[in-house]
Amino acid sequence: MPGRLIGIAIGIGLLVAFISLNLHNVTDISFGFFTLTSIPVFLTILASFALGLIAALPTVFSAWLYAHRLSKQVQNQIPTESQSHTKQKRQRRSTSKESARDSIRDSIIDEKDYGID
Repeated sequence: MPGRLIGIAIGIGLLVAFISLNLHNVTDISFGFFTLTSIPVFLTILASFALGLIAALPTVFSAWLYAHRLSKQVQNQIPTESQSHTKQKRQRRSTSKESARDSIRDSIIDEKDYGID
């Protein structure tokens, strides 16, 4: 939390420094059929960043909605799978114990068959 606050404070400080150093730098912006004159450069840059953020919002929200829907589907499938998964675990435990006993017996038999003491 303090790191985030420090980062925001540094960001705002850099923004204020950028604006104060570019107050006197002005430019004309032409849209083809009309021209804006004496627009500060920092406003042009900030407006372009803001428009870029607004243009990116549909992509971000569509990705978020896709992930949200996917997580809901997974959550809905988990209860049915978990019940069958629990049954499978119980079966595996009983079969794994039996198979462990069988493998021990087989290894004892194998060791005797090959003369390993």
